Amino acid sequence: MKIAWITVHRTLNYGTMLQAYACDRIFREFGYDTLLVDYYRSRDYRDSSFQTPLSYYRFRKRAEGARKPRERLVLALKSAASYRTTKRFHAICDSFLNEHFTLSKPYDSSEALKCDPPLADLYCAGSDQVWNTEYNGGIDEAFYLTFAPPDRAKLSFASSIGIEHFSGEDGKRVRELLGGFSAISVREESAKALLGQLGLVSTAVLDPTLLLDAGQWETLASKPLFDEPYLLIYKLKGDGRLDRAAHEIAMRKKLKIVRLAFGNRGKAADETAVVLPEVGEFLSLMKNAAFVVTNSFHGTCFAVNFNRQFLTVTRERYNSRMTNVLEKVGLSDRLLTRDAADVAALSDIAYEAVNRRLDAERGRARAWLSEALGRRSEG
Repeated sequence: MKIAWITVHRTLNYGTMLQAYACDRIFREFGYDTLLVDYYRSRDYRDSSFQTPLSYYRFRKRAEGARKPRERLVLALKSAASYRTTKRFHAICDSFLNEHFTLSKPYDSSEALKCDPPLADLYCAGSDQVWNTEYNGGIDEAFYLTFAPPDRAKLSFASSIGIEHFSGEDGKRVRELLGGFSAISVREESAKALLGQLGLVSTAVLDPTLLLDAGQWETLASKPLFDEPYLLIYKLKGDGRLDRAAHEIAMRKKLKIVRLAFGNRGKAADETAVVLPEVGEFLSLMKNAAFVVTNSFHGTCFAVNFNRQFLTVTRERYNSRMTNVLEKVGLSDRLLTRDAADVAALSDIAYEAVNRRLDAERGRARAWLSEALGRRSEG
């Protein structure tokens, strides 16, 4: 039996790759041959984006819609500064995908998928932000499996919406598109409630990265990168609150500061930067940190999975997924909101109770998937 599934997987992001890895591994545990639909959105990087610095700039100009002269000038300067590091990150991500997945031929539109769909016995969408209309610039019908043959079952696994509501027209179209799904699971309780408002029944399950336990992730992790205890900063967007909290915690706990960096700028003098680590090194940095400070959803997931002490800082938007997962495992107090928190008052996490909750949620998610697939796990 073969399952063809689609997700956001061509974004340059460690969490993107690792949620895809977790999904694929879980499907294989249930006895399926897997085929990851190699779908490129208009903003997704590919080899041709990096042929020259000029091709990189032109790609970004199209993807980001830079039209005004000032916008193009700013983008040209940013592109010149980031060309080498972004090209390197693309190579890291591309290598990981090619090593760990069976990929379909490339598709660059939902229409291309409809014209020549990958063949499988079952089709699945998820996880990650496949149904976030803000993130995807509207409804991307590829993530609603419109390319699947009409006689094949369709389901979603831990699909994320990430926003609190759809516009009227978007909501109507989403209801139509999901009406033919045999089973729907989402990643957030807020997404379950939103689909419920549209008359759609769904189940909220954990993100797939949390369905694999620490031992399973350790098989991918490299050896420790540092001998002494350290605090890891994993920051996706600029936020002074995160840096201030990290430095205060490191000072109080007498920890070395390691910053997972995406370039050679932005590191404080008292920090050690690890620039664009390989995926195994990323996992090692998370696994071996004495403390993690992050504003990344998947950074939060791996801190929990590896039983690390951590603090998660909210971002400007899409925080419901972090709020939901921390509520599920009883760690809502590890979320630093705009109201700020007393870093000095943070006590160490006692992970026994957290792990019991985590195991219960894993069992619920696997039971749902077993019923949706009509199969038992072989893992």
